[in-house]
Amino acid sequence: MRTLTALLILGALTATARAEPSDARAVVAGMKSVLEPTRPSIRKLTMRVSGGESGETSEVVLGQARTERRTLSVVLAPESLRGTAFLVQNDGAASDVQWLYIPAIGRVRRLVSPEAYSAFLNSDFTYADLGFVDTGARYRLLGTKTYDGTRAFEIEGLPKESWYYGRTVTSVASDSGRPLERKLYDPAKRLWKVERWGETSAVDGVPTVLRVSMEDLQAKTRTDIDVSAVRYDVPVPGALLEPAQLSKAASSPLWKELGG
Repeated sequence: MRTLTALLILGALTATARAEPSDARAVVAGMKSVLEPTRPSIRKLTMRVSGGESGETSEVVLGQARTERRTLSVVLAPESLRGTAFLVQNDGAASDVQWLYIPAIGRVRRLVSPEAYSAFLNSDFTYADLGFVDTGARYRLLGTKTYDGTRAFEIEGLPKESWYYGRTVTSVASDSGRPLERKLYDPAKRLWKVERWGETSAVDGVPTVLRVSMEDLQAKTRTDIDVSAVRYDVPVPGALLEPAQLSKAASSPLWKELGG
């Protein structure tokens, strides 16, 4: 009888262990659906970088166009950076495909893995941070916690490429799938950055994150991105989201719909 009981307990533990990855994947899938609505949209991003030795704050304004598979971010101001364009494609593979156009260089480059982890416009976000949710990482459900009064799942992520981020731990609201906070660790597993998702509001019936920040605890810098002028179901020209057209992206009339 004891043997049978032990086998039943072992079987239950094994079943739980086997269920854990799928549970974690389900949470990540829910988070992905919140962060990446399938309806096409445009929005304005105001990015502010603060801290560091100078203590100064810099500001960049971008226009962003999204479809289910591609996201384009184009610098509209300041004039010195205007025209810089970053295009991300998610074709279902484990990692995104990314292209970058810098006016001073005058050509479109496809970003390879090391470049994807360089700073986006000297901010605390990397190009990879601004891509689609990473579906190639190994995820594990660590448990639940209370985050600012909200019950949240804690999901550990182990990236395929661990030379930049060695580990991530993301808190995801259990009732909505909305990400709340992500802790990013360096390859030595020391806490390096903290990403936080702030205000969320329904826009055209879609729950939309209106603020996200990234704080570098080691460099003592911080980047805040405020999202405004969001519009869903806007026809996004397919040509605008082509790598070959990135040099013309800033002059698209689409950005006039974002207002001043």
